[in-house]
Amino acid sequence: MRPALDRTSEVSENRLMTTLDHIREEIKTLPPAEQFLLWRELGHNLQASPPEDDFSVGPAWDAEIASRAADIKSGKTVLVSGEEFERRTRSLFAELGIERNRCELTA
Repeated sequence: MRPALDRTSEVSENRLMTTLDHIREEIKTLPPAEQFLLWRELGHNLQASPPEDDFSVGPAWDAEIASRAADIKSGKTVLVSGEEFERRTRSLFAELGIERNRCELTA
């Protein structure tokens, strides 16, 4: 349950949500390649400046990476080439009747 907000906080929150909704709708009007570039830039900006108190996930990711590497080395996980991945993805999408939209990106 959310804590009670005073009227000023409620107005500010509503204004922020309206702005975010507007931004989301504007992004939907961009071509897919531009949406991707925006997504990549925003992701890079977020990664470049993590919140001060968000360093607790580092050790968990280190453990996950070590576990995945061990699975690969032991043969439990088998890697596939990019071409094989694309072949399998196309086949699965066709089987499920999903139309795959692709955009060619240059950066």
